[in-house]
Amino acid sequence: MLIDLIAAINIARFHPLIVHLPIGIMLFAFTLFVLGRREKTDQYQSALTIAIGLAALSSIASIGTGWFLSQEGGYEGGAIDWHKYLGIAFTIFTVLLYFVHINQWRWRSRYLAPLFFINIILLIATGHFGGNLTHGSEYLFQSAEAKHTIVNNIDSAMVYQDIIAPIFKSKCNGCHNPSKKKGELIMTSPEGLSKGGENGQIFDLTRPIDSEILRRLALPIEEEDHMPPEGKRQLSIMEVDLLKWWVMNRACCDCKAADLPSDDHIKTILKQMYQAPSINRFAKLDPVAPRTIQDLRKKGILVVPQSQSSSEVVVRIANKKDVNDRTLDNLDGIATNIVELNLNGSSFDDAMLQGIAKMQDVAKVSLQKTLISDRTVTYLSSLEYLESLNLFGTKVTNSSIEKLKEISSLKHLYLWNSLVTKDGIEALINDRPDMEVVFDLIGDMFGYAVLSPPEIAVQKEIFVDSILVDILPGFKGSAIYYTVDSSDPDSSSTEFVHPFVLEESTVVKAFARKEGWKDSPISSKEFIKSNLAIDNISLVNQPSPKYEAKRDLTLYDSKRGSSDFQDGNWLGYEGEDIEFVVDLGKRVSVQELMIGVLSKPNSWIFFPKKIEVLFSNDGLQYHSPLQRRVDWERRNGTEQRFVSIDFSPLETRFLRIKAKSILKNPSWHPNKGEKSWVFVDEVLVN
Repeated sequence: MLIDLIAAINIARFHPLIVHLPIGIMLFAFTLFVLGRREKTDQYQSALTIAIGLAALSSIASIGTGWFLSQEGGYEGGAIDWHKYLGIAFTIFTVLLYFVHINQWRWRSRYLAPLFFINIILLIATGHFGGNLTHGSEYLFQSAEAKHTIVNNIDSAMVYQDIIAPIFKSKCNGCHNPSKKKGELIMTSPEGLSKGGENGQIFDLTRPIDSEILRRLALPIEEEDHMPPEGKRQLSIMEVDLLKWWVMNRACCDCKAADLPSDDHIKTILKQMYQAPSINRFAKLDPVAPRTIQDLRKKGILVVPQSQSSSEVVVRIANKKDVNDRTLDNLDGIATNIVELNLNGSSFDDAMLQGIAKMQDVAKVSLQKTLISDRTVTYLSSLEYLESLNLFGTKVTNSSIEKLKEISSLKHLYLWNSLVTKDGIEALINDRPDMEVVFDLIGDMFGYAVLSPPEIAVQKEIFVDSILVDILPGFKGSAIYYTVDSSDPDSSSTEFVHPFVLEESTVVKAFARKEGWKDSPISSKEFIKSNLAIDNISLVNQPSPKYEAKRDLTLYDSKRGSSDFQDGNWLGYEGEDIEFVVDLGKRVSVQELMIGVLSKPNSWIFFPKKIEVLFSNDGLQYHSPLQRRVDWERRNGTEQRFVSIDFSPLETRFLRIKAKSILKNPSWHPNKGEKSWVFVDEVLVN
């Protein structure tokens, strides 16, 4: 009856409060004991008696409430047992200390000091194991850490290890660790997260938005199910957004940040919270010695430190017509200190590339009016921290556009008076709107900026009957002109006023115009009308876990993939063919099959070399094999298209389709022989 009454008022929850009383009281008692010994006085004896007595009583109360709390479960056996038995031992010695202290035995003074010493040791040990239950077994001995993991390259960061796990460690692992499994949930490892807790799985991989972990985070803080509970450190808004981003991407534990599609909001959060300042990579370097700077200046190489105490230097070898390999060899000793390299107007050319091989941390390279070509750009694309590149007046051509796009760190690019054409510039601006591209010095100096292209906004690009198309301006106040017949629009084309309806397959193109600005690049979007609805698609072989999107649903959700193969709308297969079965639900007359595919050789992605299709009425016996060869050979840049197979009308219900991959990168590829990829996004049957 008494136990039931105590349980009813939940006295166990008083343990975290009561457990601190014997700690404070015993430390106070020990202080009185030390003062009495040092001052050789008995004036503290009465207070010492009361203190030890209260410590004993509060220890007994702590043991009682702790026992009830342990019955609620969620604690690992070893850790809770150490805490419990050490607490009992502390209580026994405290009671023993009290009786020894209040009795006037001859040997009393001889044993008080050892008993106090043992009690303090037991107190520390009990508190340590109690802390392990609350904060985890590594809490006491782990080194001080930065608030967030710092990574030099966000794209290469492991999403779980570098971004999500630190959030769990600071806000969740205190209650969900192997020692304290609250709700039978362990959040210190991918295995524990995947297993879930007493209430089931915390992730819903079929409908990630309905995952239990997201539901609890979204509850009001006063709700009992809200996590972390009220009174604990809460997740920041940015941490919640990152966690939601991760869960919506199937809580991948072995993906890099570049593997997961992310919008500008997520990219901004990642940069703010995790990106290391560029100056950090120079922090451990010693400043360049003044003697070294003087010696280089005598050789015609100007070296200027960023500041008096900085280890970063700017190197200028501008307008020297006798620059050669030996000139750059002089910089080997300070190569890792160079943050900016200026070779403007010098005789530097492609043959001297090895001279900057050791300058891997350089952020700004200026090669204005030098003798370089596309070969140099190919080499420079490997520089991880390159932010500014001046190619003004060089022989760089459109062949360098793809390489320039791939330099993710590049923010400022100067191409005026190079051999790059207007089409190349537009392609670069379209794919890298985050990069400032200066290609018309007069226009850039006097304010003729280029308008951002308008956005052709629709939920889906594939429709059955009709579709409503809206066009959003890239800049307020600009006029938008568009066409719906695949032709390029101009100022005589239809001006966009309100959304319009399409009823047939076509390509919509649009551009923006505003007085005092350069016309925007043309936006383009293909719309396809599909006459037959697909009932189901079954994948014969599964895609790579990195690019599985929505698995079979990806192929008939009426959503096209973009030029970004990481956007979550592509199925990707590495080193193997793609095979799947289309079920139309019933026998119907078909005469065309269309499959959306992608080519991006720089990312090892190629069109399939052949599409094969077989037909069946029962899904068992297939007949009438057809095939279509695809032009997959050497291509530049990113290209996506539909491969169409036309045939005489025939009645069927099932289509078994195989997209044959080239399997390995071709001989002309920089990484020849490595496994290649094939990507598909949508299947249409007419």
